[in-house]
Amino acid sequence: MLESLPYPEDTDHHFVVDPAKFDFYAMDCYRIAGEDRLAEMYAREVIRSSTDPDGTDRKPMRQVEARITLGVAAARAGDLERAV
Repeated sequence: MLESLPYPEDTDHHFVVDPAKFDFYAMDCYRIAGEDRLAEMYAREVIRSSTDPDGTDRKPMRQVEARITLGVAAARAGDLERAV
């Protein structure tokens, strides 16, 4: 649905979805909905897109939330080692 909308003119507006944050929002929604496979996919993309080529975290808060998502998905799958 979001892809059919025009690119927002003012991404600072609270009721506008910033396309650059779409993967982050999707990851969060899928985790909350219990769709762990999709949540993991988006979490990995958030980590990838938030990391500079030299390994520097450009968006540390998004990275942390993505890692929490991976941990939650692993815990739900019963994989304690991966969850930790």
